[in-house]
Amino acid sequence: MQHGTRTGSEHGGRVLTAAIAAMVCVLFGWWVADTVFDRRATRDQAHTALRTAQALLSGHAQSSMDEVRDTLEQIASRVLHGGPPVPGVASDWHPWLAGQLARLPGVAMLSYVGADGRMAATSWAPDAGADVSDRDYFQAHRDGVRLHVSRPSVGPSGGTPLFRLSLRIENAGRFAGVAVAAFRTDYFAAYYRSVGLPELPLSIAILRENGAPIVQEPRDGASELPSQTRPFGRDPVEGERAVLRNGAPHLVSLGRVPEMPLLVAVSAPEAAVFAPWRTRALMSGALAGVCVAIIALLGLLAGRGLRREHAVLVALQATNAELAAALRANQEARRQAESANAAKSRLLAAIGHDLGQPLRALQFHLEALGHPAAALPERALFNKMRAAAAAQQDMLDQLVAASALENGALPVERRRFPLSPLLAEALDLCRSEAARTGVELRMVGCSLHLHTDPALLRRLLMNLIANAARYTADGRVLVGCRRGEEAFRIEVWDTGPGLAADEMGAVFEAFRRGAAAAGTSGLGLGLAIVRRLSDTLGITVQVTSTPGRGSCFAVVIPWDRVHESVASNDSNFLREHTEFLYG
Repeated sequence: MQHGTRTGSEHGGRVLTAAIAAMVCVLFGWWVADTVFDRRATRDQAHTALRTAQALLSGHAQSSMDEVRDTLEQIASRVLHGGPPVPGVASDWHPWLAGQLARLPGVAMLSYVGADGRMAATSWAPDAGADVSDRDYFQAHRDGVRLHVSRPSVGPSGGTPLFRLSLRIENAGRFAGVAVAAFRTDYFAAYYRSVGLPELPLSIAILRENGAPIVQEPRDGASELPSQTRPFGRDPVEGERAVLRNGAPHLVSLGRVPEMPLLVAVSAPEAAVFAPWRTRALMSGALAGVCVAIIALLGLLAGRGLRREHAVLVALQATNAELAAALRANQEARRQAESANAAKSRLLAAIGHDLGQPLRALQFHLEALGHPAAALPERALFNKMRAAAAAQQDMLDQLVAASALENGALPVERRRFPLSPLLAEALDLCRSEAARTGVELRMVGCSLHLHTDPALLRRLLMNLIANAARYTADGRVLVGCRRGEEAFRIEVWDTGPGLAADEMGAVFEAFRRGAAAAGTSGLGLGLAIVRRLSDTLGITVQVTSTPGRGSCFAVVIPWDRVHESVASNDSNFLREHTEFLYG
């Protein structure tokens, strides 16, 4: 009997030992898997944050450079049509250049250098004549380079470093000089410090095509000039990857500034990126160690005799329950952190996308106002500028509230308003985008009133109209209203390339772009913002499309939010639909 009891005790002890070993292995395997997956998620979140910040900063650099390049084109046109300045002969070149400089933030000087290498006119002194034929930008343009960005330099008297964006001037195929704009590097550095970027110790740089930095924040060392060590190589490649900087590994996102010989790099040290992950790994490792210690202690207690086997099993069950609860709490904490990071990335991307539309409209009207052959009255141009600026402020207010959208607390101010003026305003704010792509816009008005938030609805419609205009080169876009049996519809028709059947399901997803978007700028956020706005307003957006013929996006509004019995003149809309789009 004792032998049977002893044999049973030995067998029970072996089973208990095997069970404890299995639990330790499972616990260790969970810790390893959780640590590996958490590190991968942390790296992906950092790449997303770096990519979003890089896209935002590239957009700022492009807008700043484009305005200056337009001014350089005006200098070239003045040289070719009015003749270059003549040394010793009075002219209006100096005051004209000074006036152009006053409207260009971040630019310290404008100048024209003749084909002989002498500075013929500048914005800072009436008299010129300095020989700059040994400068890198002059030699590059003399050798045929069209657009050039020089390395930064500091003048003999010190001061802020400058880099130069310059344009080659040709007359009948012959070199006729160089138009030059000198940028202050601290202009971009100040902007980078003012933008609310992800909470990482970011390093930001603007690079020339050969990889040499011209703007660097923060600077390497005490020198005002950025280091010329080419931290990302001599031929930087766009995308996200790991590099070594100052002997330490960094994650970096590199992107080219469109139509400029420049790249923007945003990097963060891996030590800072993975610091939260290390903390979580240590905490979960400590938790696993505590659990292992508890399991080992319970095993020792169980080894004293099978009489306490039941108590040991009960304790093991309690430990398993505590471990499962701790695992669920750890996973929930990681999910909340991922959700917060994703919300921050979407907000930064929405800022870069939504602020671009009214800003481009304002710049277009400013260019038309400054053109001597403009046919529109100045008052009408100022009114459009004022409307575009008002829309800019409205979008800023909405984007500030967008963070509340992630928490379900976006304020919606519903009121009754006439629809036709809102449609006309949304159409006007999109005309600059349409003009750039040669698209003709038309609206068929209606007499009804709606009861919803007009600001959010206008923003939704502007995204639909701008999206249609962007991908409908030299085509037409029609906006109108139509009555339905169960709901009222605001429809945006275009004659663009249309959507393939396999693209229809993902058209409203963030960062998803169709085949028709190849070669165009943008992040693929316009229709994703439309979907979030429609969900907030409690309405739906439907899409139909025929490849090669065009698409229709319809905003469907329940009849209980529509006032007046006549929703629209369907016959007028159908006639316009047929004659304007396809006639």
